[in-house]
Amino acid sequence: VPINPFAERYLYLPIVGFIIMFAVCIEYLIAEKLKIRLGYVNRYMLVFFLVISTIFSFSVVKRNSIWKDNYLLWSDTVAKMPNSSRAHTNLGFAYYNRRRIDEAIGEYLTAIKLRFGDEVTHLNLAVAYLEQGRYNDEIYELKTALRLKPDYVKARNNLGVAYARQGLFDQALKELLVAVRLAPDDIYAHYNLGRIYSKQGRYDEAIDQFNIILTLKPGDKEAYHKLKVLVEKKKGHEGESASNVHP
Repeated sequence: VPINPFAERYLYLPIVGFIIMFAVCIEYLIAEKLKIRLGYVNRYMLVFFLVISTIFSFSVVKRNSIWKDNYLLWSDTVAKMPNSSRAHTNLGFAYYNRRRIDEAIGEYLTAIKLRFGDEVTHLNLAVAYLEQGRYNDEIYELKTALRLKPDYVKARNNLGVAYARQGLFDQALKELLVAVRLAPDDIYAHYNLGRIYSKQGRYDEAIDQFNIILTLKPGDKEAYHKLKVLVEKKKGHEGESASNVHP
């Protein structure tokens, strides 16, 4: 079975049984008031319905406390399904959001051991390594994610940024250009591409990227500010070049 058939999101249909139970109880009470005898229901059935409803109601109330936040939910899931790679990945993400990076990494590594081949887990692990300044490990995990899913735009974008962080701008541009080709509407990829072009002094290409961002997201204050700065830098660069020309 590719899914867990008993997961809560698949258990809405059995609620029909409880609806029928309550409908029968109401019908019985109305019949009693009107002095009508129903042949298919009696007091013993009502007691049985009441017991079943009470047990399940108690279970629901108890279960609701686990849905309070992602940490409680996935901790409970891992305890009950320790071989679920997805549960370990999600628990790792919950740890990451609580800034418990070492524990997050531990959960991601467990998930990978259970089922090698989940590109999301490798991406999350790369982000956790970034938090610890483990840049080479970050790049390795991003590359692994892309081996598993070459069109994974978020991993491409992150890998481009990781290369840029180490001053490997040509490799960074290669990854980011692939990212914008795969997802032309991805604002983050255009933003990072524009920043690298700016660092290389390629102002026209950087300006093009921030213009694209403003087309995709009009009114983006940060993009507008960056664009304004780039235009000024371009003017200054052109003025400096002109001043170096001698008759």
